[in-house]
Amino acid sequence: MDANEFARLCKAERDSILDSYCDATGETGVSARIESLSPAPDLRAAIRLILDDALTDAFYTMLLAIDGCATIGGHQHQYRLIDEDGQFVGESGDLEAAAYEHFHESQQ
Repeated sequence: MDANEFARLCKAERDSILDSYCDATGETGVSARIESLSPAPDLRAAIRLILDDALTDAFYTMLLAIDGCATIGGHQHQYRLIDEDGQFVGESGDLEAAAYEHFHESQQ
């Protein structure tokens, strides 16, 4: 697995989480809280946009932090991400570039 594939899979996971949060019949705590508000369609759409932004920020920041381009808990270090075969997922900067592509360029 390379940095591009890892970032793509993280984006797919983010999308799946967003869908589960916004599913009116979902079984997550977030979806239950949203449903408890009995939101009108326009409010439901606004909530989805807010969650979309929050999840994008969280996932993107974590990917950049793993690559050493952002902080985790106020500490900035470069981490080495290794797949189950012992192969490095990417060199410094690879994950940052792939994360930007999947989380920001694909949104334009």
